[in-house]
Amino acid sequence: MPYIFPLVLIFLACAPMPPYNQLCETWIGESPLMLKEVWGEPTKVVLMPDGGQELTYRIDYKEQNRGMRNARGQQQPKKVKPTNKKWCETTFNIHTAGFVTKYRFKGNTCLPSKGLSPKESLDNPPKSLPKPPPSLY
Repeated sequence: MPYIFPLVLIFLACAPMPPYNQLCETWIGESPLMLKEVWGEPTKVVLMPDGGQELTYRIDYKEQNRGMRNARGQQQPKKVKPTNKKWCETTFNIHTAGFVTKYRFKGNTCLPSKGLSPKESLDNPPKSLPKPPPSLY
């Protein structure tokens, strides 16, 4: 019986990381330019005393109004008061040498989204733009 506690600790230590943690982990060592290209402009930028930066991205999810429908399937207007706000805030630390060193996140809806990994953006480069029609002049 006294061996159960250490076994539980070993089991928990070997458990896989949550998916959002795995997504953020892929950004360690990447450039902030690539981060901005994939994630967009940060919600907040903080300049650190050592010359580095903190780039913060915040996503607020809006709750959809799922009103009642009548017998004909028509949407009935119904005001729904949001019960809980869904959000996720992710902060990446950028070293003065120009690469991501660590991250942290908080929120009640931090889920990975397709296309937010640097490896994904390199594996699926944007398709080339179609060629314009030849000029008549």
